[in-house]
Amino acid sequence: MASSTCTSRLWQWFERLWLRLSVPGYADPIGDVEVNPYESFSVEELFLHAAQHGYEDIIREVFISSNLIADINCTNENGWTALLYAASNNHTSIVEFLIDHGAFLGARNYQDLEALHLAAAQGFLDTVKVLVEAGADIGSVGMSDMTPLHCAIKHGRFSVVQFLIEWLLSKNEQELVHELLEVHVYAGEWTALNVAADEGTLDIVVFLTEHDAVLNTKNEHGFSPLHSAVAKSHGDVVKHLLSIGADVDTRTTIGGTPLGTAAKHGLTEMAALLLDAGADIHTVNHNGCTPLLTAATDGHEEVVKLLLNRGANLEDRTNEGWTSLIIAAEKGYSTLIKSLVSRGASIDSKTHDGATALSVATQQGHMETCRILIDLLGLRGELVLNAPDIHGRTVLHYAVLTGKMELMELLVRYGATVNTADYQDATPMNLAILECNVNIIQYLTAHGAAPFNDSNEIWTLTALEELYIRSFECDEPRTSDPKWFIDPATIQHERSFQTYENNFTKASVCSWLGAPVIVLENLAMRVPEVIYNLSPKAMELGIKIRASFAKEVARWLPLNHPHVLKLYGACHRLQQLLVMERVSGETMREYLQRHPEKTWKILYEAALAVQYLHERGIFHGYIRGDNILVTDCGSAKLGGFGFYSLNFGKEQESTAWEPVDRLEGGVCTPENDVYSLGMCVIEAVTGEPPYGEQEDVRFLISNGLFPERSPKFSDRAWLLVTRMSTFSKRQRLSIDDVVRELKDFAADEARSLSPELQQPVSHALVEEQLALAVSLVYTQNQLEPERQAVDRLNQLWLAVAEVPERLRSFCTTVTELVNHLKRYTTNTTAVSRRFSERRQAGAMFSLHNDIDRLVHQFGLDSTIVEVHEWRKNWYNARAARMKRFEATLTDEELEKLENSSDYVEVLTCLYFELTRHRLSYTPIQPRIFHSACQRIKRLPDVKVEDWFLPPYEVDFNHDDLDAFSRGGYGSVHHGTWMNSPVVVKKVLAPDADAFEREVGIWFQLFHPYVVQLFGACHLDGQQYFVCEDAVNGQLDRYLRRRDVNRNRVVWQRLYETVVALQFLHGKGVLHRDLKCNNILIGIDGRVKLADFGLSSVISDGDTRASGAVRWQAPEIIRGEAASCASDVYGLAMCVLEAVTGEYPWGDDVGDYSVRYSLLEGKGVARPAGFTDEGWELVQRMTSFKPTERLALEKVVEEMRGFAEIEAEMPDMPDPEDVLPVVAATTDQSESTVGCTSALSTASSAYASCVDSTSADHFARSY
Repeated sequence: MASSTCTSRLWQWFERLWLRLSVPGYADPIGDVEVNPYESFSVEELFLHAAQHGYEDIIREVFISSNLIADINCTNENGWTALLYAASNNHTSIVEFLIDHGAFLGARNYQDLEALHLAAAQGFLDTVKVLVEAGADIGSVGMSDMTPLHCAIKHGRFSVVQFLIEWLLSKNEQELVHELLEVHVYAGEWTALNVAADEGTLDIVVFLTEHDAVLNTKNEHGFSPLHSAVAKSHGDVVKHLLSIGADVDTRTTIGGTPLGTAAKHGLTEMAALLLDAGADIHTVNHNGCTPLLTAATDGHEEVVKLLLNRGANLEDRTNEGWTSLIIAAEKGYSTLIKSLVSRGASIDSKTHDGATALSVATQQGHMETCRILIDLLGLRGELVLNAPDIHGRTVLHYAVLTGKMELMELLVRYGATVNTADYQDATPMNLAILECNVNIIQYLTAHGAAPFNDSNEIWTLTALEELYIRSFECDEPRTSDPKWFIDPATIQHERSFQTYENNFTKASVCSWLGAPVIVLENLAMRVPEVIYNLSPKAMELGIKIRASFAKEVARWLPLNHPHVLKLYGACHRLQQLLVMERVSGETMREYLQRHPEKTWKILYEAALAVQYLHERGIFHGYIRGDNILVTDCGSAKLGGFGFYSLNFGKEQESTAWEPVDRLEGGVCTPENDVYSLGMCVIEAVTGEPPYGEQEDVRFLISNGLFPERSPKFSDRAWLLVTRMSTFSKRQRLSIDDVVRELKDFAADEARSLSPELQQPVSHALVEEQLALAVSLVYTQNQLEPERQAVDRLNQLWLAVAEVPERLRSFCTTVTELVNHLKRYTTNTTAVSRRFSERRQAGAMFSLHNDIDRLVHQFGLDSTIVEVHEWRKNWYNARAARMKRFEATLTDEELEKLENSSDYVEVLTCLYFELTRHRLSYTPIQPRIFHSACQRIKRLPDVKVEDWFLPPYEVDFNHDDLDAFSRGGYGSVHHGTWMNSPVVVKKVLAPDADAFEREVGIWFQLFHPYVVQLFGACHLDGQQYFVCEDAVNGQLDRYLRRRDVNRNRVVWQRLYETVVALQFLHGKGVLHRDLKCNNILIGIDGRVKLADFGLSSVISDGDTRASGAVRWQAPEIIRGEAASCASDVYGLAMCVLEAVTGEYPWGDDVGDYSVRYSLLEGKGVARPAGFTDEGWELVQRMTSFKPTERLALEKVVEEMRGFAEIEAEMPDMPDPEDVLPVVAATTDQSESTVGCTSALSTASSAYASCVDSTSADHFARSY
């Protein structure tokens, strides 16, 4: 064999290999060749190695001529062939040799790249020519959709780019050239010219444009080649593009122009080039930012100067009303502030929320900036330090929150008032104590600050002292507890359940007084250094943790909604514990992986929770799938509030759910919550985080790159996501619109699961509904938006009537309009109609959006006529409404209202609007709001309670015929509150004091086994309660159902009842009316204790007759005061009723005889079927003397034993299984039309196990 160009040693080893493999019986002479490092390689690996390193002679003579290699296209584990190795290393002659011997040109490595891709990327022109002339595919798509041409462009290989295009043209492949220049790579984002401009290779850019590359092409996010060149500061490319006509004002999908890009990155030279080319200096992006505002945001002073010199408007404002000066103040750019002021910038301008440059600088704690602004304002005589913002806070409030004493001193020295209260009655002193800033507390006290104001009724001064100062002194005597305090001794950890932990919080599955709960604990409070403040750093951390805890309790505790995770209480001493509603432990994503058919239902319920928060001016800030939990019964619960976020699932960074302004440190806003909820829609539908496994999600969001659309999305669903999470903050849907959209999706989902709910739609039905809408809108003097909606639908009907497949969606919208018109024209007083305009306007905005969707869905966009231009009318109507409402708040108008006959109702509802829906009236000055609230609060007859829900907030049919339960007390109805299903208990002719006492008692009872009260209305003639729906009805009826085995559940339900009663007594409340029809069963089959109409506090000594005689203790019959012992007696009667299925004393004994027996000291006879142990418990609970009765704690203990034995018993048939299951459907007047009834009907069907047919003559049924 001829010698080779490789090393002699390697050649010798290859020769040995050839002889060993090709000569039969050949034996190696020992020691004639040293051991070679390639000894362990296979033949194929050696072949690939030779191709990679250019050993051409070895390949030719050893592998090919000697036939040692069976497959010339063999690969290694990464997919590399000899051809791929040779091409990527520019071994041109080897490439030619391999091709001649059958090497496959289309072979790909693990990166999905062919030989031509690899050679083009490296710029190996000779190898590229060989491959192309041998037939390699120039249009072949590899990794990231890259073709060989794009690989060459990406790496700046001009000669290769030139060859590839000219070779194609020489073959008359003009169409392929055009396709290659316009194809999008990088997941559908970049064209060839985009890539070249981004890389800044001028020769390639010029060559591509000369060959007809589209100059103003854009990727899917709207970035043009000009944007890319500007962002990378490729000046020569920018000049070339501008010289051949590139659109200087082209926009990205979020409204960014090339000039905006230059401003964002501080590229003064690029900005000058663009301005010279005629760039519009006043154009705005999605946030309303001009290039000037963009440059100010990032502190690019030179760009700011350039723009101002070229004519930028110094007072340009963002969508939120921020000027360049306010932005600079918020960022702390002191030099820029001076420059702007020297050019005439207004120092006292306000944002739409009332913030000034000084207030935002104070919030950020920028001491030097604050000093500069105060000096400048003082020189101009414009220094105002006590003006409130939208929250009623002054600069001093925000200075307290920064904790900077120097800043406090500066503001007070210049006249800041220390006792100004915000709209939640919090003074700077309140905030200082809440933050436990001792130095600031002392400073404020020295300057005349008033004491702590505990009007919020959550944190008292004593409780805060315990939290911050004495939390480590475990031997201190206990002071009075706040109403939410839960003693850790009443919490038992259930060891059979898993405990969940993340970096901050431990979530334990526990029992609280026997009831199932989750307990959240901050893990940092277990560290001795933090608990005992052993160092300054530990002290600072401990205070921060306690402050977060204090704010968490204040924020979360008042929340009371069916789809918000309920906080029952907390412990603030030593351990910081939050005791909350227990859910199954499944996050939204985990639940939907098992129940994908419930996707839209869960999302709809989560949106209802967000809507509830927003109505109260609370913005969540941490919305993501891990914080949407799902109960055992499939109901969504929004949790994860702030510091104590509960994450049961895999811990993930929240970046993928957050909009860009949150990532940049911005405050949480309602628009941001909607954005995050939109990301949750992606998570729910795909089962993955919004950006999947992509890296550097923060970069993607910051550059306006939206998550890729999954094929699991329909066009309509994806449109919803993009409207919720658009990068344009002002263009995002409101939460009201989101709720409306998701309601439709959930209804469609319910119909698809239950075809029987899909009622037929006919022309006659649609025309009937349209006629009804016309009648309602023109006879009830409706507003212009309602009249226009009717006109729009009538016009659309002309296009829809002849297309059957359009009928259902059209009918749905018509029915929504009819329901809307009915809601605001029936069953309400004039006062309710007056204040329902806010809800009415929001509903109409959403409904008009629905009609827009129909127009688009039906392909009628091009035929739009004037009647469909509704937005101007809507905004005009809104402006008129704002004007009328603001006029109502003047002293003169308030005085007129105070003298009107219905002033109590009017002013109570007005106060509700001012405090619960503040964000709906943002154009009105904060001081006007605050002044009106203070005036109304001073009126003695107007009660402004936290539980108040006005009639126009709750939707239910007031007709008694619609009630599912009736009696002398009133009626009980199914209804909706904030779109969530509730039960409305309407009370007839109540004693006002008794009604409000019941509300006051019930509203503070938060417990898993107590019916949750959401609110009530105390207005004269309109009294009702709004509470959760215990869909399985009364305990007595529940135990008689066929699908319930009494012998398997009765003691467990009674145990839950006694646990609930123990909770009441612990709160100092007596029930006084215990009967099985006041013990309800929730959707999860657990007890819900109800009916607190006769309840009283333990200390009030109330001797009123209470309850029905069969359940009353002897001392109550004698007229003595109720006590804990009398409740124990009543509970014993419930045991008799539940276990036997008969009323206490039996059906054959009349009430008079029962009363006589009790007065004579006689007890109830032992009924048949009672065990000895059970009867002994009843006897000990019903001793004639109250002092001899079993204490409630002992009852709890004994009933737990009965419940545990029962739970372990094998299934047995129930001998009393005699009653059929009677379905109770809900006939709601607004759900009678097939198009919209699916969701409510499905809900009713789910609750159809409620047996509401049997009469109960002893007491009310709810």
